[in-house]
Amino acid sequence: FNVKNYGAVGDGKHDDAQAFLDAYNAACQAGDNAVILVPSTSAGYYLSPISFGECTSVTMKVDGTLHAIPRSAWLSKFSSEKSWLLFTKVTDFTLTGGTFNGNGQDWWAHSCKKDKSQHCTDAPTAVRFEDSKNIKVEGITITNSPQIHITFSDSQAIQATDVVINSPESSPNTDGIHVSGSTNVVVRDADISAGDDCVSIVSGSSNIQVLGGRCGPGHGISIGSLGKGGSYATVSNVQVSGVKIDAATNGVRIKTWQGGKGYVSNVIFENISMDNVKNPIIIDQNYCDGGCGKKRGSSLTIQGVTYSNIVGTSASPDGINLHCSSSGACTNIHFSNVKLTLGSSGKAAGAVCENVQ
Repeated sequence: FNVKNYGAVGDGKHDDAQAFLDAYNAACQAGDNAVILVPSTSAGYYLSPISFGECTSVTMKVDGTLHAIPRSAWLSKFSSEKSWLLFTKVTDFTLTGGTFNGNGQDWWAHSCKKDKSQHCTDAPTAVRFEDSKNIKVEGITITNSPQIHITFSDSQAIQATDVVINSPESSPNTDGIHVSGSTNVVVRDADISAGDDCVSIVSGSSNIQVLGGRCGPGHGISIGSLGKGGSYATVSNVQVSGVKIDAATNGVRIKTWQGGKGYVSNVIFENISMDNVKNPIIIDQNYCDGGCGKKRGSSLTIQGVTYSNIVGTSASPDGINLHCSSSGACTNIHFSNVKLTLGSSGKAAGAVCENVQ
């Protein structure tokens, strides 16, 4: 099901969203391993936001480049849309190849984190899967997303392999891969440069693996933030292994809001190399993004976290910062063969530990 046979022009100017949706719907109706083909064109495809609905046993093979419409056009016609390419209730679905250009530069310029005079409103996510299962995302490149690059929400059995994400360090809130309320997710050999977390794992997620790949610049591999506004949040069974983190603000991080409830349990960070990372290892149970008033303890517990075979250089004197709440102390925290030096000096980086068992 070639999108050009459904009216796609591919001149980088004409909005081809309806042609993409028509090809998708036809393929989904056919099912039985149908393939939606997006052939390469010199200018690429210009697309307004698309909501791809329920579908089973289909592959979308992108050989070309997709360009999101600019912010001005989005706000004038699609202001209620929070995702550029949204896949809902898809099963046994593969998205492979291609470049997805979110055209986010103007969104970043109008972010309240860049310009304090702007209202703090959410920019759209580039690619989002929700309420889906048995999903494969392979060999795609996402660049310059307005906000999060790719989200897996309330989904299960996800494999994201050889994904490349590339946005500048200065781009606000541009998490690379965001996992929310999802189970059995494997991210393998991703190469992520972003302005926020390379991978973020938030509440309701379990059995998550981040294997191999690279992160930086960005804010590292993060569990959280969790428990905002006193809410109940859980994350369990997370393995981060074989990742190279370089020139990033953070390395591996767990962050929970003051006053939050719930738990983080059974987390393994292993076989990780750090190069010039400002904060290589962090647990922060006092997280607060903005004015929170009087400091409050957290009853969101962190239990069973292992750091093993983590080596490299810290860009700050303290390579390990464990700031746990007195009311929700971190328990069963284990370190084995963690060797962090201060830059190229060869001197061991320091550690700060509060309320850690």
